Amino acid sequence: QDCGQVDNDPDDGDGHGTHVAGTIAAITNNNLMAAGVAGGFASGSVSSWGNGVEVMAMRIGYHAKYQGQITGIVRMDWAAEAMSYVADQIDRHNINVAAINCSWDSSNTGGIDAAVDNLLAHDVMIIHSAGNNNSATADYLGAKAGVMNVAATDVNGAGAGFSNHGAWVDLAGPGVDVLSTYAEPGDPDKDNHYIALLSGTSMAAPHVAGVAALLESFDPNLSGPEKLDIMVNTTTPYNDSRNLGAGIINAYNALQAIGPPESPTNVNAEPHTQCDEVLLSWIASARAAGYRIYYQENTPGPPFDPCQPGNPASGADVGDVTEVIISDLIPQTTYYFAVTAYDALGESDYSNQDSAVCASNCKVIISGYIQTISGFGIEAVKVNANKGGGSALTDPNGYYQLEVPWGWTDGTVTVGRDRWMFDPNHLEYPGMVTENQTAQNYIGRASADFDADGDVDIVDLAFFHRYWLQSDCISKNNCDQTDLDLSNKVDMIDFGLFAEQYLKK
Repeated sequence: QDCGQVDNDPDDGDGHGTHVAGTIAAITNNNLMAAGVAGGFASGSVSSWGNGVEVMAMRIGYHAKYQGQITGIVRMDWAAEAMSYVADQIDRHNINVAAINCSWDSSNTGGIDAAVDNLLAHDVMIIHSAGNNNSATADYLGAKAGVMNVAATDVNGAGAGFSNHGAWVDLAGPGVDVLSTYAEPGDPDKDNHYIALLSGTSMAAPHVAGVAALLESFDPNLSGPEKLDIMVNTTTPYNDSRNLGAGIINAYNALQAIGPPESPTNVNAEPHTQCDEVLLSWIASARAAGYRIYYQENTPGPPFDPCQPGNPASGADVGDVTEVIISDLIPQTTYYFAVTAYDALGESDYSNQDSAVCASNCKVIISGYIQTISGFGIEAVKVNANKGGGSALTDPNGYYQLEVPWGWTDGTVTVGRDRWMFDPNHLEYPGMVTENQTAQNYIGRASADFDADGDVDIVDLAFFHRYWLQSDCISKNNCDQTDLDLSNKVDMIDFGLFAEQYLKK
């Protein structure tokens, strides 16, 4: 925004504003000259703006010759217009503005007092350079309640000889030979890149504004006064007899004062679809960059066993998600779970704990075929498991599928159908059943006691003879059940099965 003019071109006329902006927001780790306090990390390409602070650039003055030198002139009415523009953008677009940097001298003219009050009411920090006259006298912004005033120090932590000072100064920042981005006023090509070493409290203030942006990025709920309180209480001492405020701004200390993110809440664990799985979910923590999960068998934590088997493992970083499926657990085992949140400032305390019995409703399948000696399926055979197991009936192919609870212990499966005998008539399962059991097969023999008198005798032989060598038993009700092997014909195999029972009488 180009305040006070209509061309909407905020191009820097003398390099001062570009230097200040670079100290705050120059992208870091891109091999391009300078790094800002809150510049984030990116390649620096236009298509990748990075994750650093964004700057709202507003020109509030012009450059002119003064005593034979080019100098920047700031107009208070234009500054007031710029502040009002910021407040308007907050109202219109709900943008988050951490601070405005005021690296210029000020006077209470042009409606600036009302504009300052409006910005402070919008919870925007106003960070102001104390001035370069080695004076204890504050200008308008220096004396304004709620404004944060910044003195300058050198690389050794001594106060800059030019820096203003006094009880109205809040803290100091680096202000001597500061390397940052620069715009060369005499170069018409705006795409050329420059860097420069400049000195002044104008260079100190943007260091503080950059830290304010970092604090805002880690905890957007911090108010302006809270950010100010953090910064003045986490400083590094300076070496100067003059009052340069609480100390030198220290970004690391300030961020550490925020601490790690809040712990996740509403952690919930419940059995999932597979026998070895638990679904773990939680409500996100506002500042979290990611989460770590912790769990162990049978005993609540902390501490949590770092060698606990499972996938993902206990202690694993699961990224920026709010639920995860944990597999490779032991079914019918109680697990206790907790989650932590982390960001660049550290890891939170454990969340609430929740427990789940892995596979509390999990089933194991016992399956197989029940067939005649000739390999034909026997339909409607009842298969029954004791000790809480289920039951099933065979299909036309003689196939059955029976469910028993995971961990079914020392159980027995029996099979039966009226007028049939089975070998074996039951199967025993010693110990715990924890895996599906397939190919659990039985051979069935139909009874040759056709008249159901309890004895296979001459009457049954005569009955059998009636259908001897019949080749189509489907339309005749299995030849009145004389087709003992269900082959749809009464043949020598059936004769052998009949004779086996007849000769036992």
